[in-house]
Amino acid sequence: MIRITLLCLVALAASSAAAQPTPPTPPASPSIASPLRGGAFMPMNPSIEATNSAMAKLSDDTSKPLIGDADHNFVTRLVPLSQAAIDIAEAELKYGADPKLKQQAARIIAAEQREITAMQAWVVKHPATPIKGPGPGMAQWK
Repeated sequence: MIRITLLCLVALAASSAAAQPTPPTPPASPSIASPLRGGAFMPMNPSIEATNSAMAKLSDDTSKPLIGDADHNFVTRLVPLSQAAIDIAEAELKYGADPKLKQQAARIIAAEQREITAMQAWVVKHPATPIKGPGPGMAQWK
């Protein structure tokens, strides 16, 4: 009798587990946010997408190898940072609501564009001269 009761309990537990709905698996899309109540998924807020896109591009741009010349390394790293600031500020202008933050975003865009232009002009006047380092990923300092 105990054996039959245990078998019934195991069968009941298995059938109720099988009857439980499985939560949806989010698609492999970067535009999918965390699950909402009820297990539904929805696209991210456009301002989040814009900011995430700027940060992903920044990550790609700053992963390029440095050459060992401090001045070129400075420009190589700062131009993408300035561009990311512009991209994020543009998202604020497009999606933000606070007038003061929108003004600040416009000032950031203008300032960073001037900085990028100046750094790009410097690179044209000062061609890169790689310094060979002692091994992969290493360089001697000037």
